Amino acid sequence: MYKGKIVVRLSGGLGNQLFMFAAAKQFSIRTNKELLVDEFTGFAFDHKFKRSPILGSFGFPYKKAPWYLYPLSFSKLFDIFKFFLPISRINTFNNMNDPFNYIVYIDGYWQSQSYFLEIESNIRQSYRNILIGNNNAEAYRNIILKSVNSVAVHVRRFDLEHHSGRGVIGREYYKNAMEFLISQIGQCNFYVFSDRPEEVRKFLSLEKYSMNYINEGFSDIEEFHLMMSCDHFIIGDSTFSWWAAWLGVNLKKTVCFPKLNQRSNSKLDFPMSGWR
Repeated sequence: MYKGKIVVRLSGGLGNQLFMFAAAKQFSIRTNKELLVDEFTGFAFDHKFKRSPILGSFGFPYKKAPWYLYPLSFSKLFDIFKFFLPISRINTFNNMNDPFNYIVYIDGYWQSQSYFLEIESNIRQSYRNILIGNNNAEAYRNIILKSVNSVAVHVRRFDLEHHSGRGVIGREYYKNAMEFLISQIGQCNFYVFSDRPEEVRKFLSLEKYSMNYINEGFSDIEEFHLMMSCDHFIIGDSTFSWWAAWLGVNLKKTVCFPKLNQRSNSKLDFPMSGWR
């Protein structure tokens, strides 16, 4: 029961969960150990944001961790159990190739493609297979796919509440990014994604461009699917839009992302070809 297993704890929003699973998946493949996903403890007490696990929205199989492993997520209980059970807890992959015959509990954010580059094609294939049952979302996706030079623009709620200072993305970032894309590829159709679309319309005030504000009550996974269907991307300081851009299928895509002094999350890794 306890021999050579990996347990990854999911938490946070969609983007964070995708990073967590991808890093754990590469670890499990490297070590040839079974991967189990803890979809309970990271959300059981999330009373503020009320987030939920999202892997079930993708069309690939994975195995859920059994209930008797849930206590490993709590540090005080883990410190007790480690004296009786063959378990280990890691927040670094420095020794990813070391053999082990115990339970490894993975708890971290792993916000870099470096943690899953060895299985990049596997991750792209798995994460692009999204299960959507909403006909309205599919209809809107078809509109995006048919539009010329579609650009996903992502504005987080945080950026509407704070308009100055380090770690805040202001209107100028989006305006400059739009003008840059137009100068490079010509006329664009901008699709703006936010949990506050009407406030974003006032925040950006860029109606001289072809602006389409997504305000159809779509779920997070539906908006994610729409976003990744665009040709190009202007992303926020966000793992959500990072993944949508990374998964975008346009081989000639351009991705505009905020510079370090505009970001609150300095750990999120952006260095890749075509990203500016």
